[in-house]
Amino acid sequence: EGMEVKETVDHTAIYQNILELLKPGETVLKAVRRLGGGGKPQTASQRWKQKKTAQASNSSSEGQLQATPVPQPDVETMDTLTGLADQLVAMGDYSVYEDTFEKIRYKLQKEKRGKVDMFAEEVEASV
Repeated sequence: EGMEVKETVDHTAIYQNILELLKPGETVLKAVRRLGGGGKPQTASQRWKQKKTAQASNSSSEGQLQATPVPQPDVETMDTLTGLADQLVAMGDYSVYEDTFEKIRYKLQKEKRGKVDMFAEEVEASV
């Protein structure tokens, strides 16, 4: 029974750490893409439109270097998030990459309610 308690605590700690890295409405997979700097995969027409816009702005600015806003990758945070998610997958939570911020928060609240009851039983048993 001690292992069950430890595993629940591990799940809770991992979920809390993941929650700190996600934005509301974001899935773990989207957060990994955001932190990796990849963002959303672009279609060919989106890339073409971006290229045309860049060419038009370069020709109108004549010599001024204009930086295109490219999201900077946060590799360390991305690695942390991926590691946490992989731990949950190893524990049997295979859908963690599709879980949203809200779903993880709900799981945490559900586990906390269960943990309070569990601790209450342990306190009564030890008294």
